[in-house]
Amino acid sequence: MQTLEEGERSLLEHAEETLQAQTYAGFVRGIHFLQQDKHEIAIGCFTTSIGLLPLCTMYIFRSIAFIGYKMFAKAISDCDYVISSGQESENIVHVCSMFSKVNFSRHTLLKHMR
Repeated sequence: MQTLEEGERSLLEHAEETLQAQTYAGFVRGIHFLQQDKHEIAIGCFTTSIGLLPLCTMYIFRSIAFIGYKMFAKAISDCDYVISSGQESENIVHVCSMFSKVNFSRHTLLKHMR
């Protein structure tokens, strides 16, 4: 028979697993829609996943969807968040930094916004 502490721990573990599964499902759907150039739907999927579990990877993919939907200021905002957060490994921060500074420099993005 489980003690109260074991039951609470089991319930918390189940809740965490459910949250991770929902986050992953939204992320996979977002990538699917991104590949189909359905950027607005992809943005919604990534935003939902971020609301459940705010991982930098979600912000990176959402920034890509924002660029596809020509929402450049929001793409910059997501990249800036990743760069400043320190949540993920240096590799992801580096990729996002390169993405925002080289491929879509602020100057280029701001020029397209006008």
